[in-house]
Amino acid sequence: MRKGMIWAAGIGALVAAAAAISEMERVGGRRVELPEQAEAALRKAPEAERRMLRRRLEAPFRRLMEDPAMRARLEGLTPDAARAEGARLARAGIWMLPDSLLIDRAMLMEEIERRVSTEDCAAIAAGTPTPGAMERGLATFDADELTRWFSLAMDASLRAVRQDPAAEVISDAEAQRLLRAASRRMPPRLRAMIYEPAAAAAATPADLCQIDRHLNRFVIERGGPEGTGLMRWLMRRMAG
Repeated sequence: MRKGMIWAAGIGALVAAAAAISEMERVGGRRVELPEQAEAALRKAPEAERRMLRRRLEAPFRRLMEDPAMRARLEGLTPDAARAEGARLARAGIWMLPDSLLIDRAMLMEEIERRVSTEDCAAIAAGTPTPGAMERGLATFDADELTRWFSLAMDASLRAVRQDPAAEVISDAEAQRLLRAASRRMPPRLRAMIYEPAAAAAATPADLCQIDRHLNRFVIERGGPEGTGLMRWLMRRMAG
């Protein structure tokens, strides 16, 4: 397995969230049609809080669809084409996020991978989530967690369509230094899977999940500029 796939760090997760833009109404005073995960979270919330929580959940979607650049990019596309374009933009925009959102993303990914099955966790970590993997993960979120998730997904999409990175990508040499620092926290067997093709080929779903958890923990604990610098470099490489 290629190191890039091992370190994909859940790109598919952000893609899945951004794809929801194709399923909402063109806003203009009408209520936004939220993804099912959000509606489910609202149903679980106390009735007295639902209106306030709905407004918070709708906000990132309204911001996305009211953006002139995004509306121009999606103009005239079929729902399937809009979904594909939303996925592409979300994937392309992860590395452009500011440090604060990259850290928040790592925290949310840590929660998703803790709550889903080992198989789903491994698929998400490899950037190739199986059908329903991210949906099952997002279904564990409450309204506050979903608001954070959708907000950073929308920000990634908008930054991609505007070509507006929040920071420069670190050099390859600096990235390798930080990758060594991150891998030193791992058991030797997992560390070998990053650098040795034979070991990577033998990685189990549980191994992939643990490696990704170590990376997310490194981002959270190191923060910026080192933890987020490594994540930004990895995501930029995956974006192509």
